[in-house]
Amino acid sequence: MSAPNATAWSALENKSFRPFWAAGVLMSSGMVIQDVSASWLMTTLTSSPGLIAAIQTVQSLPILLLAIPAGALADVLDRRRWMIALLLLQFALALTLGTLAFGAALTPLSLLLLLFFVGCLFALFNPAWMRTVPDVLSGPEIPKGVTLNSMAVNLSRLIGGTLAALLLATFFPGAGFWVNGLLLIAPLAVLQRWNAPPPNAALPPEAVSDAIASGLRYAQHSPLVRTVLLRTTCFVIFACAVPTLLPVVAKQILHLDALGFGLLTASFGAGALFGATIAGPLRRFVSQENLMTAATLILAPVSYTHLT
Repeated sequence: MSAPNATAWSALENKSFRPFWAAGVLMSSGMVIQDVSASWLMTTLTSSPGLIAAIQTVQSLPILLLAIPAGALADVLDRRRWMIALLLLQFALALTLGTLAFGAALTPLSLLLLLFFVGCLFALFNPAWMRTVPDVLSGPEIPKGVTLNSMAVNLSRLIGGTLAALLLATFFPGAGFWVNGLLLIAPLAVLQRWNAPPPNAALPPEAVSDAIASGLRYAQHSPLVRTVLLRTTCFVIFACAVPTLLPVVAKQILHLDALGFGLLTASFGAGALFGATIAGPLRRFVSQENLMTAATLILAPVSYTHLT
């Protein structure tokens, strides 16, 4: 992940890209608020580490199951209408979760089930949203937009974690669901006003099954893609232990309150933002390969110390 510099920030000079980027920051911040709220709410419903850790599992599993068909659907369907429909469903689920939490009607299993549906909607939505970068930018602006979108994810972790801490300390644990729903209005408004480019009429429409098969063939015959997928899988399987077990550590080991847990989550965003900022300058002295290797080796003992 490269750190945005003055050149990357120039992508915001594009009037079409600016609202998408701002809406992405708000939307991602809302998702962080919802994740933190759900994790803390689960600690109030059960003391089982397995059920608390399952919060991350049920939201991540749909990405594994739906990533390939979601990418194919993003290329085949009318992306604007597809994203609006998915956002409306996410909005309805967020309001439902908040209302049930307010009425103390959620159980650990019902919370996990509803969050699984949230994860499915996000898994279907995200590839289409990422695909809007080349729709609103062109040529050398595209990598700048991708860099800024990466920055937006890190920024939202800090913003969302901080706001979640304040919400958890002030209101009931499920209030973050309602806030997430309100923040979804931003991308809905942007998409509603967006004049999406028409599909290429010169090419016949492609079936979803054909698009999936094409993507799998490309990954199969591309050594670079296979390497990236393998390294990412090996890294994520173990690195995800930290955010997954963080609520358990915060509540049962560190004995933190809701505010402390929210601030602990925000520290991840601050660290990610700092790492993204210094990555660019570091690459002047260290290769990308060596930088990734060093970061992975440092993360291992830090994670062990953090969880023990």
